[in-house]
Amino acid sequence: NKIKRYVLENEDYIFPEIIAVVENLSVVEVITGVVQLSVPAEAFRYLVDGQGRLGAIQALVNENPAYNCHTIDIKFVLSSGVAADAQLFADINSTQAGTNSSQYVATDSRESINNFIKVFVSQSPLLGDKITFERSSVTTSSSLKEVWSANQLRSFVLLATGLSPALAKSEFKSEERCSYWSGYFNAFFREIASRHADIDAVLSCSQDINQFRKESVIPTSVWLKSFGVVSKILMMHAIETKAPNIDWSILDGITNIDFSVKNPEWIGRCLSMQGKFEDRSYNHLAVAAYLLKGARISLPDVVVNAESKVQESRAQLQLEISR
Repeated sequence: NKIKRYVLENEDYIFPEIIAVVENLSVVEVITGVVQLSVPAEAFRYLVDGQGRLGAIQALVNENPAYNCHTIDIKFVLSSGVAADAQLFADINSTQAGTNSSQYVATDSRESINNFIKVFVSQSPLLGDKITFERSSVTTSSSLKEVWSANQLRSFVLLATGLSPALAKSEFKSEERCSYWSGYFNAFFREIASRHADIDAVLSCSQDINQFRKESVIPTSVWLKSFGVVSKILMMHAIETKAPNIDWSILDGITNIDFSVKNPEWIGRCLSMQGKFEDRSYNHLAVAAYLLKGARISLPDVVVNAESKVQESRAQLQLEISR
């Protein structure tokens, strides 16, 4: 249970209030400005919001009676009948707005990967002003000056390192490892920028980013995540060949790639037949396969399979067109 684990791992845990509907309650003023609220046990009807928290609390109390001494805020609402209570449930659960994923990265200090991202962005010469912590994503219709969101960069980091969110927690707790990854990512973006004028233009802000959003695949989430896959492949190649350093020449092939949306190679990789961007795991692998085409290195099976699927889909499409 995620809530139970949150409480166990954080002594300073905090819960939002639980909302309970009751049949009746009494309010008695004890002294001026202080009242005592009493709710008979049989008056309780149900929780409108807070079932998950209540389940976690029950599990904690069952395992450790010391949690009986802990408290939580409860808002009591006097029942106005079944229909009104149902509407209350609908109103509360339809209007709740959580913090978006990038804002969570910005404000959270518990997950070490989020701390790493904040420090990395603040110190990165190339990405420092390209990441927004206010939007969960930056889309092609955006007018922001930033290129990607903190949430999208977080996905890149996980793909580039090959770490699960759980393993990332321990990896980025180490200052030494944070320093290593920060240096590696800065070098990675510097290397790809040096190999293609359009990438350099986006990362150096030498041209209007809004124009690129209309004409290029570069300022998209799927492009960033696909290069996360490429980054991991570079790391894997260095490990497998026992090379002392990353062989950046593997990236030389991107110099001649057309990153404009008009390039038909993106169809079936990151663009649908209708020209809409697609941003799933398959798309990241299919784009990575194209980026590393002719790189003369052994690609992971998942990347090879994604390329095969792209070619099979195109062959099937050609067959249907010829009929």
